[in-house]
Amino acid sequence: MFMTVAISQWDAFMIETLVSKGTSREELLEYVIKEDINTLANIDQSFDYNDLIQSVKKNETVYKIAMLEGYTIKFLTKLGVKKILSLKFNLEEGRDYQLAENNFESLILTNKQLRQLRTLLSTNWTVIENDKVSIVPSHL
Repeated sequence: MFMTVAISQWDAFMIETLVSKGTSREELLEYVIKEDINTLANIDQSFDYNDLIQSVKKNETVYKIAMLEGYTIKFLTKLGVKKILSLKFNLEEGRDYQLAENNFESLILTNKQLRQLRTLLSTNWTVIENDKVSIVPSHL
């Protein structure tokens, strides 16, 4: 059974950066639980992965689910949406979607990607499906 857990935007960036560099989610979980900062730093040096290690130490169960099954981001900024689209789906502004003020428009996603995106996005964003997909700020 799939259970959704919520993690920070920062932790999501770290997870997806390492996965985008070719690390499997299982390997990533193992490195983080073992606090293998050297391996993590060898994979990517754009973050201090001690932050991710500390998050996992605080709530290992949540992060096991997040890394292996998926997660929702607690709060996602506009730049955060852009970064997640790039890291998780390899989508770039101008090539794969248009950014009009705060709206991400004309995304072309597979059904699987669309499901992942819906789960991933925080509640301050809404996915709208027409011919193509748009992500717009929610009006809570």
